[in-house]
Amino acid sequence: MPDNINPEHYKESPIECIEVIKASMTPEGFEGYLKGSIFKYLWRYERKHLGNEVEDLLKAEWFLKRLIQERVDDNGHRETWIHTTDFGRSERR
Repeated sequence: MPDNINPEHYKESPIECIEVIKASMTPEGFEGYLKGSIFKYLWRYERKHLGNEVEDLLKAEWFLKRLIQERVDDNGHRETWIHTTDFGRSERR
């Protein structure tokens, strides 16, 4: 069964598009992108034709899981943001 949430054509390149998007942004920017994608799919799922609404909910779930993954380090610890005054940037700790 084909994966309509993260289809194979998203993975044909050596690097997935989502990783390119992440590399082009600050950590806060990427998390904003993920949150925006979650909101987008939650906003429109009720407007889909019957049967297609679940696909948008699954897409929102995919982006939510990715957002959670961004907030958990390799040891399973949640990361927190430390705001600095260095040109308005923040860093994770």
